[in-house]
Amino acid sequence: MLAFIVAVFGYTVLRGSGGNSQGTVDFAGTPEPTFAPEVKFVSPLNGDTVTNPVTVKVAAGGVRIAPASEPVDPQAGHFRILLDAPALVAGQPPPAEQTLADLTDASHVLELPPLSTGDHRLTVVFERSDHIPVDPLLTDEITIHVSG
Repeated sequence: MLAFIVAVFGYTVLRGSGGNSQGTVDFAGTPEPTFAPEVKFVSPLNGDTVTNPVTVKVAAGGVRIAPASEPVDPQAGHFRILLDAPALVAGQPPPAEQTLADLTDASHVLELPPLSTGDHRLTVVFERSDHIPVDPLLTDEITIHVSG
């Protein structure tokens, strides 16, 4: 039943909003979608219990992921992963001593070095090629539990 409703809805949208007789939609003049800039942990998630080695996956929307070797662009940058770091300040470099990884190659998956057993706060921050976080800050923070 659900498949039928979806099919009818799709047909109605195509036919009723600019569709042609071939069932396609003309998107000419339609503005490109825009997304609010954000960064997120994809894995692990907040509250997860993990074991070493921990693989972290992060994602971003509304910005362009670029290697740090590119010129500074306020709409482009790369990720930095921090461990148990204090709150970040826009326009200030993140504390080097809490940096687990600076993903200057524009990657978004990383195997972390071994973490001690217990709770840890991971922070991902989006920063420009000059290693300064964008303003306003784009961060996500999770707490994970590393089991023995």
